[in-house]
Amino acid sequence: MPTWLEFLEFLKSSAPIGAVVVFAWGVYQFYRSTELGFRKPYWEKLLSLYVDACSSAATLARTDNPQEWAQARNVFWRMYYGPLCLVEDPQVEEAMVKFGEALDLLNFESPERKQLEGLSLQLAYACRDSIRADWRVPLEVLTGQK
Repeated sequence: MPTWLEFLEFLKSSAPIGAVVVFAWGVYQFYRSTELGFRKPYWEKLLSLYVDACSSAATLARTDNPQEWAQARNVFWRMYYGPLCLVEDPQVEEAMVKFGEALDLLNFESPERKQLEGLSLQLAYACRDSIRADWRVPLEVLTGQK
């Protein structure tokens, strides 16, 4: 059984190793927080664009107001040809293209407008999956459900 003196000698000899470990952990935490700080504005913009795209698609699928429908159509095409192209992943792009192809064939009075509901949901699910993959955090953790 080691004595107190031997234990103190061990602590004395292992102190430099402990200091290196603590220093390395501090450097890692610094770079990790710096990376997250740089990515935060991107994530906020991504989320905002995804919400706008999903909101316009849902409005196109469900509104009974022709003015809202026309406005949502303009927002959707602006997102489609503009800012969403900067951040969307391939699944979101595919869902946007499918929705856009269907939207191109419809107007407010079209009885086939019901098909936009399923395509709107597909777009929302693609956006959700993109956020999950990019943030590397399950959405349940973000909402405090788990």
